[in-house]
Amino acid sequence: MDREGWDANEALQATREAAEAGSLDAQLCVGYALCTHRGARRAEAARWLRKAGEQGDSGAQLQLAYMYTRGYGVPNDYAAAMEWLQRAASSGHEQAEAYLRAGSDSGGKFGQPARAVVLLREGPPPASRVAGAGAREFTGKTNDKIIERPAPPPEFFRGVTFLHEARTVADLREGLRCLCICALSGYLPAQFKLGQIYFAGEGVARDYVKAYRWFNLAGANGFEAGLKARDRVAQRMSGAQMRETLKAIAEAQALRPGA
Repeated sequence: MDREGWDANEALQATREAAEAGSLDAQLCVGYALCTHRGARRAEAARWLRKAGEQGDSGAQLQLAYMYTRGYGVPNDYAAAMEWLQRAASSGHEQAEAYLRAGSDSGGKFGQPARAVVLLREGPPPASRVAGAGAREFTGKTNDKIIERPAPPPEFFRGVTFLHEARTVADLREGLRCLCICALSGYLPAQFKLGQIYFAGEGVARDYVKAYRWFNLAGANGFEAGLKARDRVAQRMSGAQMRETLKAIAEAQALRPGA
């Protein structure tokens, strides 16, 4: 296994355990952490996103639909893509609803896939067209409990898709920009995904300071596996890096209202 793969597995160990126990947040974090990899890791990503989708997470449902259009970790299956796209729309994901409206047809003609699926395969619309989308709340089920969760921020699907298809530095930067917007808005999978990216050096220079801060933020939002991943990063950091990180975290906390 290459060093990047080893680092990825190390950071995900506790999160996988929580995912196996049925944690929806953990399933999302593992699924999104691995979905922009290649080969077997994408297949594992699809497995976790399917579990999250079956619990009612609209973002996982939309991501899985996209993966079926591309054959990423799953067979290239437009019928399955359409099924998951419709499930995402039914769960309240406005971007999924937008694809179905844009497609308008109920199915493919002469053996061709439905237009909505073709549009989905082409990737997310420009950022200006998704502003405000995806923010509706939906009801999901996790650990046999009915819960209400917000849909992912509108930029999340765009960011992950850019990382899926990144061929240029500009693509990578756009993907990271979108994820940062979502992470700063408090979206847990985006925070964890960024921690993973910087810990393993996925398309960027490995940066333990940034990885620690993103994992720490995920942990501060109540995700225990994020704290465990943070502690894995801490084992790799020098004393100077740790001091720099803790100082930056303290300064950020001091700027919060009511601090």
